[in-house]
Amino acid sequence: QDGLEQFFSPRSLDIQGTAPYTVSFQSPATWSVRVTKGEDWLTLRTSGGGVGAARLTVAARDANENVGEREAVVSVSIGPHILDIPVRQAQKDVVLPGESAISLPFDATDKMIREEII
Repeated sequence: QDGLEQFFSPRSLDIQGTAPYTVSFQSPATWSVRVTKGEDWLTLRTSGGGVGAARLTVAARDANENVGEREAVVSVSIGPHILDIPVRQAQKDVVLPGESAISLPFDATDKMIREEII
């Protein structure tokens, strides 16, 4: 980690769905990035850059239909230093049979009740 934390905020990334997430930072040297854990679901839209203003963009390949969140690690190398950034993706919302609620406008509810009574 070697003090690179000062260049990154936030220190970890929480992503939702498949929307890209970008972190902007100032790099004191040429930098590169790679996924070191979670390569099967996390992609990079950036491979690296030079000195100065930099943008690191990650995205999930899918919306995580697994049970529970999943984690990946993105390793950013700046010169001889490496910073590991944890990336978390929450589970996609799931509607389970028997536990779903349906909101209907009053007119639709009223009609459904009358049809069931008749």
